[in-house]
Amino acid sequence: MRQLDGQVWEVLVPAAHVNAVRSRHVVSRVVRTPHGVRLRVLSPEPPLPDAVPVTPDLEDVYLDVIQRSSGLVGVAR
Repeated sequence: MRQLDGQVWEVLVPAAHVNAVRSRHVVSRVVRTPHGVRLRVLSPEPPLPDAVPVTPDLEDVYLDVIQRSSGLVGVAR
């Protein structure tokens, strides 16, 4: 999981912005909250200015491996 240290982020966005984030980044988790949608994003850089780095988990690693095996380079789309 260390290979993803510093490349997994959580960010709260309005529901209307979810598709825009998904079009640019790998989103490993989507959680609706009363305040918006919390996204867990794989990206070498913060996907948005208010994104907070989080510890990678097995799901993040799995998605990264699947993406890399599909021929895409890096964790960002």
